[in-house]
Formats: sequence, C-alpha cells, structure tokens
Amino acid sequence: MLGGQSWPIGFSLEGNYRTESVTVHAGDRLYLFSDGIYEVMNAHGEIWGRKRLQEALEGVANREMMQGLTAIIEKSCAWNTQRAFEDDVALLGLEFEGKCVRRPV
Repeated sequence: MLGGQSWPIGFSLEGNYRTESVTVHAGDRLYLFSDGIYEVMNAHGEIWGRKRLQEALEGVANREMMQGLTAIIEKSCAWNTQRAFEDDVALLGLEFEGKCVRRPV
C-alpha cells in the first residue's frame, strides 16, 4: 500500500505536494482508485473501508487483470446497500511487464 501524508491530487490549490518513488519489477501491479470504491456502507452502517479493499485486491492478485478488477467492483457492490454508488468510483489496474517494447511511431 502506497500513500503519503499529503492532500489528494486537486484537493487544494495551495497544498504542497512531494514526489515519491518506488521500484517496480516484472509482474508487479499498481492499483489506483477513488474513495468511492471503499466508502460504501452495508445494512449495519459499516463502511467497506481500505482494509477490506486491500484484502480483496490481494485475493485477486493471481487472476487476469480484468477479471480481478471486475471481482473488486462486484465485492464493493455486494457490500453496498444502495442500488448505485453514491460517490464517483474509479479503479485502474496497471501491470508491469518488465520489458522495453519499441513500437513504430
């Protein structure tokens, strides 16, 4: 789980942002998501939360990317007692292949 102590991108025009880096290897995955994917409530008023999202992501690590992303959306929907998401939902998965691919321009 990556994340620093900073404002979300675009949250504050006056915020100070830092640059951070991480080394990735072939087969590593990076998931980017909005808070709408994990800020859903069940019938008991309990939020799905980041911890459950992380567990769900770890649970699909060996699946094909699209199957895994679909499973995560389905898990969030299953937790959600609303018929639709109340907030924007974004979930993007990137998988690093670890090789340089040259394509004609």
